[in-house]
Amino acid sequence: MKKAVSHARIEKRAPSMAELRALKRQSQKRDHQIAKSVDVSEGQMLLLRPKRLRGAKVRWPKASLV
Repeated sequence: MKKAVSHARIEKRAPSMAELRALKRQSQKRDHQIAKSVDVSEGQMLLLRPKRLRGAKVRWPKASLV
């Protein structure tokens, strides 16, 4: 005799602000751990605080990058 299998219906919903904040904190913690463990003395990684970037303008070099 076969059992009827019920499939739970999963509804997609937007995450709450609390969930988004928790995800952001997790990402930041991970990024800080990576930054602490990497030798950046040769400039392979550059971390800038958002307030230092506000109003910044990107100037592309005139030389070809390809």
